[in-house]
Parts: sequence; C-alpha cells; structure tokens
Amino acid sequence: MKNAIIAEKRTSVFWVCVFVLYLLFLLFIVILKFRGGTHDIVNNMARYQIQRQQGDINLNLIPFKQIAEFLGNAQYGHAMYNLLGNIVPFIPMGVLIPRAVQKCSSFRKAMFICLGVIVLIEIFQFFSLTGVCDIDDVILNMTGCLVGYAIHYCIKFLTQKRGTAKA
Repeated sequence: MKNAIIAEKRTSVFWVCVFVLYLLFLLFIVILKFRGGTHDIVNNMARYQIQRQQGDINLNLIPFKQIAEFLGNAQYGHAMYNLLGNIVPFIPMGVLIPRAVQKCSSFRKAMFICLGVIVLIEIFQFFSLTGVCDIDDVILNMTGCLVGYAIHYCIKFLTQKRGTAKA
C-alpha cells in the first residue's frame, strides 16, 4: 500500500515536471513564432510600437476575422501554417493538464485552465509587443486543447478497459 502511494506521487511529480517543461517550450514558441532569434523579436516589437503610435493596436477581438482572412485571401500553405501553428502546439496542454493536476482532470476544469493559460499568453503578447492579442488565436488554441483532452480521455479509457480485462 505504501509503495503504491509513493509510486503515485512519483508519477504525479513526473507529469508536473513534464507540464512545466512544456509550458516553457510553449512560451519559447510563442515569443519566437518559429522564425528566428532575438533580432526578429526586437524588430516585431518596434513594428508594433510604431503601429500603436499610429493608432493601430496589436489586438483583434472580432471572432473568426483572421481565420476568414487566411482561408479567403492567403496562400493555402501560409493559411495552413497559421491555423495548424495555433492548434498543434496546444494539443499537449489538453493531454498534460489532467495528468499533471489530478484535481483538474474533469473536462470543465481542464478546459478552464487551458483557457486561462491561453488568455495569459495573449495578454503577454499584447503588453510585451511580441505578437497580436487575437481572439482567433484563443479559438484555435482551445481547439488544440480539446483535441488533446480527447486524446487523454481515449488513453484513460483504453488503459482502464485493459486494467479491468486483466482482473
């Protein structure tokens, strides 16, 4: 019994560590945007600063505006890069939150934490001038979290089913 509790705590600590490393990696991706180094970050910050001085802020609160523009006007490759680039990196979040935070393994709690993290990232981008605070990013990021949670649920279902088949 005591060994099972110790093993469970080790597993929990492992998932928390994986989640923290994932969040650091995600922040790195969000800041660098898969493009380059500090020079690109500084150039983007300067560009957003100039736009703000001209009255154009790095903020989009109109749902599906950017998504529609990408699908309607952009080249297919660029649109897919943007759409998948906002979905795929957030799939692990939907898998990791229920594993790292046992009290938040329910769908509602896990999605609430996902939403909180995503909104914090968007606010960070807005105030740090490292990107655009975009409701479409929130929608796409949450889509990734939903896919991740579905994967988590399937894994949980399959492992529970396999465990009952052995008993």
